Amino acid sequence: MPPRTALSDAYSKDLKERGFSFVGSTIVYAHMQATGMVNDHVIDCFRRPEVERLGRTSPPKGRERSAQPRANAAKPTKRSTKGKK
Repeated sequence: MPPRTALSDAYSKDLKERGFSFVGSTIVYAHMQATGMVNDHVIDCFRRPEVERLGRTSPPKGRERSAQPRANAAKPTKRSTKGKK
């Protein structure tokens, strides 16, 4: 399995340009694996068909994504890296 892809390279570069740190391509790819953005199970892996099926299904009832943010949702913040190396 590759530790990074062209997509994780692009995400990493974009996040760095936006001021994020500790977002190298390998870290971003690990995040993509953990959140299900990529299915890198080998073709003959017994889990691959289930993971593919789960990737095509809708979220469980009550967990649908809304176009509107929740009123009490935390606002994203940008961490300062001033004075840090």
